[in-house]
Amino acid sequence: MRAPPFLRLLPSLGPVTIATLFHGVQGAPLAPADPASWQRELPTLIEEGLAGLAIGALDRSQATIEPALREQLIDVHRAEIVMSRVAQAWAPEAVSRLHADAVDAVVVKGPAVAMFYPRPGLRPFEDVDVLVPRERFRIAMHALALDGFVRPVPPRGYFPLLCREGVNMWRPDGASIDLHHRIPPWAFTGAMTFDRIRRTSFPLDLGRGIVQVASSSHNLLIAALQIIGYRAGSSIKLKAWRDIYELAGRCEVSEAAREARVLKLDWFLALVLRQLPSYARPGALLEALGAARPTRGQMARLRGLVPPAIGSRNYSVGRLYRLPPANGLAYLAAKAFPSQEFLRNVCGSRWAYVKWWRGAQEHLMDSAGARFEQGPSRSTVRVDPR
Repeated sequence: MRAPPFLRLLPSLGPVTIATLFHGVQGAPLAPADPASWQRELPTLIEEGLAGLAIGALDRSQATIEPALREQLIDVHRAEIVMSRVAQAWAPEAVSRLHADAVDAVVVKGPAVAMFYPRPGLRPFEDVDVLVPRERFRIAMHALALDGFVRPVPPRGYFPLLCREGVNMWRPDGASIDLHHRIPPWAFTGAMTFDRIRRTSFPLDLGRGIVQVASSSHNLLIAALQIIGYRAGSSIKLKAWRDIYELAGRCEVSEAAREARVLKLDWFLALVLRQLPSYARPGALLEALGAARPTRGQMARLRGLVPPAIGSRNYSVGRLYRLPPANGLAYLAAKAFPSQEFLRNVCGSRWAYVKWWRGAQEHLMDSAGARFEQGPSRSTVRVDPR
């Protein structure tokens, strides 16, 4: 049988980063004791939310680094713990506000994943992702707005519901919630509806209240999809790879494989799991997934989202790969002819169409230029030799 196509999704990592990412996993490499390696890779560890794991990897490696660097890691980890506890504290309040307006809700990622780590503090999160029924999404936004949450002005009124899977809302006191009506990216998750996720969700006590959270099988799929989910200026999502490892080891294998197959995501989950290092790869789950293969259309979309493709760097192009065709057209229309309110908010004038178009063109050219300079890379499609 011909081997399935392979895309490099897990980037090449330095020895300190790879040892940190899989710290505590049996068979994982020991981080080098070289202080220079730690100093060089420390910014990546902090940016990716891996400070807690890095402290453990550092202690195990017995590396001698500058005391100030170790203190920096400890300070960052403490701040991450506080940040996560704050987000977790007000999550039940936001969900209760939604329930008051007859909006059902399920929390995904964040605390629903951290619970499976050796210690929840090793998996920091700064906001809470909440999934609501699509038909109640506008009511949910309005309910949170009455509670003091605000959101960016969209290019068009229909934009949050038709052109994005959700919207980020925040309050002046620092509370932040990612409100979703779909799991991103939309083009891959058409069958992953709220009702399906709600059906297998379970209650989780977050201290100040109990909320429904997605099952480990659904969070595993969401974590895998997060790798190709796009946010301008986002990190390289290393934390999602650790999520995948933890969730794959905790979910019920036959249930996870069956759900991935029903949702037509078995091929993608298998592709992601095969890229984990051999010592972290869940053999039983891969065997249960079998030899699932993507359609040509699915692979075409995926290729457009992986470096060096322009869709991996340009937000607008990336959105077109992540949206169903009709929604992509609505997205283009909103971006080409945004509302005057949007232009006034972004450009300072409601008639700044020329300025808006020129900025969009320059950003597109910059992205195309970066692709030209980068040229072919190991991210291009190749046959998986394993």
